[in-house]
Amino acid sequence: MRKLLVLVMFILTVSMLAACGGEEGTSDSDVEQVEASTDEGTEDEEENEEDTTEEEMDSEENTEDSSMDDMSTEENTEDSSMDDMDTEESTEETMGDESSAAVPEELEAEVIAVVEENLKLAEEEDYEAYMNMNAEQAVTEQLEAQTQALFENYELDYELEEISVRSASEEQAVVEVVQKTMATDIAEGYQFQNNRVNAIHTLIKEDGEYKFAQSQIVGMQNLDENGEPM
Repeated sequence: MRKLLVLVMFILTVSMLAACGGEEGTSDSDVEQVEASTDEGTEDEEENEEDTTEEEMDSEENTEDSSMDDMSTEENTEDSSMDDMDTEESTEETMGDESSAAVPEELEAEVIAVVEENLKLAEEEDYEAYMNMNAEQAVTEQLEAQTQALFENYELDYELEEISVRSASEEQAVVEVVQKTMATDIAEGYQFQNNRVNAIHTLIKEDGEYKFAQSQIVGMQNLDENGEPM
């Protein structure tokens, strides 16, 4: 919470008043001296006022010069901001071109075909073929047991809504997907939550074919029986 510090300056003005006594205590010479002092004081005050006026004029001129400098600085800042915006736009365009050019079309098509085949085999519940699409390092007893239980107790409908190949080489590929899964039949005693997931798959080449090495869910949305967000 920003604290606001307020500096209050008090200017204390003390006026000294001279009181004149009776006529007896005042001579003509005294009067003349007082008048002379008063005149001299008035002249000094006028000179001081003139000096002050000149100083104020100089100050105003300096202020105007400062304002002109500020305006020039603002113009330079605006020009610099426009240059920065142009640079950012150019950078974004360059990044987009590099991203598109980074993935060869033939590899991109191959990766997409593998992902689509994987969902097809899952929907058909072809256990052997489905498990064969996983990299050797990814196959565990737990994965095998979960896959068998899934195929035996659920009828699921998969829909690949979006797919984007982030990178692809002859050794590895990374692909991001948005996948919708709806249950069409569930065994008694089991439950399933329809969902839409955003996942990132990492595939590696084994025996010349892309296989699933790792999958990470980065977002999930629960759906109702009509496929609408809950």
